[in-house]
Amino acid sequence: MIATKPRYKLFLEAERNNHPGGWRFVLQASEDARRIEADDVEPEVRGERLLLLTVVRALEALDQASQVTIHGSSAYLRQGVLYGIADWRANDWQWEYFGQMTPVKNADLWKRLEHLLDFHTIEFQRRRFDAPHEVPSGIHCQPRSGWERNKGCTALPPWSPRVVRQHLALLRRQAGQWLLGLRYRLAYRLLGAG
Repeated sequence: MIATKPRYKLFLEAERNNHPGGWRFVLQASEDARRIEADDVEPEVRGERLLLLTVVRALEALDQASQVTIHGSSAYLRQGVLYGIADWRANDWQWEYFGQMTPVKNADLWKRLEHLLDFHTIEFQRRRFDAPHEVPSGIHCQPRSGWERNKGCTALPPWSPRVVRQHLALLRRQAGQWLLGLRYRLAYRLLGAG
């Protein structure tokens, strides 16, 4: 009989407003009520690096090979795991940036995550937890250290500064692509080809 890997749901909190550098994770077993929780503050660590560090620490907390579903993860983490790691490893942890090979940002943490992926299987669940009733059975991520109260694992509301910044960045990218296309069409017509 082949033993199956235990399944866990991973909920993350990183870089909360009240305490920059604070991170927290909750690993909830799918089959029973087992739960692994940890939190800490890394005052010098911010943004994507803090998120990546939180995931690495969560996977390192597991004592056996497991299947982990990461809830509410960022595109940075998802894209890095699904598409980046294999290419970065093949290119000696570098990637092409404007025609030049550049070291991968946070390569030390990506290498640790790559090693953990030899044991664990991870998948991503993009789901928003906007209302308290949508949070899975009792997962509230209430921090033991008290660095963030009443936030839990709920997703950011659509009007939060982080979500607004993400939407503005997307709009800027789309506007830039539209302007670039317009520029090409105008150049094409000015050159008399159209």
